[in-house]
Parts: sequence; structure tokens; C-alpha cells
Amino acid sequence: MTDTYLVSSFADKDKVKALGARWDPTRRQWYVPAGYELAPFAQWLPATDAPAPSTSRDLLAPESAASHDLVTHARKGLPLSQLLQGVSAAVAQAFKAGVWTLVEVVDTRSMSRKACSPDNAACEGFFGRLKNELFYPRDWKSVTVEQFIEVLDDYIRWYNEKRIKISLGSLSPIEYRVSLGLAA
Repeated sequence: MTDTYLVSSFADKDKVKALGARWDPTRRQWYVPAGYELAPFAQWLPATDAPAPSTSRDLLAPESAASHDLVTHARKGLPLSQLLQGVSAAVAQAFKAGVWTLVEVVDTRSMSRKACSPDNAACEGFFGRLKNELFYPRDWKSVTVEQFIEVLDDYIRWYNEKRIKISLGSLSPIEYRVSLGLAA
């Protein structure tokens, strides 16, 4: 026999501990040691009838056009908001009872060439502006993932289409492109 891992919330930790469950610090999850009776833990046992998706592509595959609306666009790609909605739906489906998530901070090196910081200047400038204009001024504690995705998508659309730039002659990017005859 093997240990049986439980799907329990933080609020249930004292209950499962009192019944004899043990904490696995590596997996950060409660489990019932091999040989223990599982009946008292019935409400926290993982669902075994749900097949696990085989690949990450399966997680994002639309069940129906109406349910997920994940459509690949003609320009080779998927809007970030639709991708994040698909990820959110897949996580919600896979972990219906909720799950503790460990956040890892990773030191990622720059993708620019050595001693050539202009490679990332446009991205660094955009993300700096995004944080200063959108992220820092707000309290995000009561915002759901779906609401955050919508706000982020609205900001990116505003940034790309409507914001006024002095360097473009006080025009928005769309107005500037139209003035050059690059957009209709």
C-alpha cells in the first residue's frame, strides 16, 4: 500500500490532523499513511474518476466554441487574455476543491545579448509603464483572476490604440498610422 494524498483546504488542516493525517513538507500536502483506514477521510479523498489531461495543449483545447471561445487568430497567436482564461478554467477544473499554491521567485536572466541593453528597451519601458500606471496605484486584494485579466486586456488595448504620445505629434498610435497611410 502507498500513502494517500488528500485534497483539503487550510481550514480543514486541524480536522485531518486529528484523524491521523500527516503533513508532507515536500509536496506541501496532507496524506493518510499506508495502512490507515480511508473512510474517515472520505470528504478529502481525490476524485479518481476524472481523467488527467495528457498535455498542456489538452488543458486549453476548447470543449465547445460557446464554452471557452479559444480561437486561434489568423495572425498566428492567441490573445493573452484568452490564454489566461483557458489556464484559469483548466486549473479550476483540475482542482475543484482548491489547492494550496507555492509561489516561487526565480531569478531570470535577460534575453538580450551581453552588454547590449537596447535589445530589451521597448519591453522594459512598457512593463515599467504598466506597473506604474496600472498595477501599483490599485488595491488588487478583492479582484478575481478574471477581473484582473479583463483590466489588463483593457489597458493593453488602450496602450496600443488610444494613448496620446508627444513623440507621435500628440496623436494616438492608430491616428499616427492612419496619417502615414499605414492603417485604414
